[in-house]
Amino acid sequence: MKTLLSIVITGIIAVTILPHAFADVKASAQVTTEAQFQLKVNQTSSLESDGSKIKLLNVTADSRCPSDVTCVWQGEVKISVNVIRNNQDLGDFSLTSRAGQDLGINFDGHSIHVVKVEPYPSSGKKISTSEYMVTFAVKSNILSPLKQFKSGVSANDVKCKEGHVLVINFHKNF
Repeated sequence: MKTLLSIVITGIIAVTILPHAFADVKASAQVTTEAQFQLKVNQTSSLESDGSKIKLLNVTADSRCPSDVTCVWQGEVKISVNVIRNNQDLGDFSLTSRAGQDLGINFDGHSIHVVKVEPYPSSGKKISTSEYMVTFAVKSNILSPLKQFKSGVSANDVKCKEGHVLVINFHKNF
């Protein structure tokens, strides 16, 4: 009877613990770091995290509803940026900013979004290209250390969330 009871208890413990031991933890699969910065036309910003460079090329269209006018549609702003990573030009990208919509672009583990475009238009005043100031948000997605390692990244090159350190415990007779 004791043997049967110990088998049942062991089975219950195994059923409750084992699924968690082999689960793919999606909540910690990616770490996101975000940076915000402002650029005027023809200015460039470098990301501290990996040295990527983002240059605001131009504000190609601004159809936002002027602040002193009532409009049916709030309009949008179209912006052209250039992205360089590891001294390689990844190309020019077009970003669109509309009220209530997040229309960013993704490249090589990063995403760029327009947070704000200033000045806001008013009727009767044309905004010159040199007056525009655009606030960007760049998010960098870092895979979990295990996923980086499984994808071929060497243990020495694995990136961790800021403030964290990867500790590798090696047992020769494992």
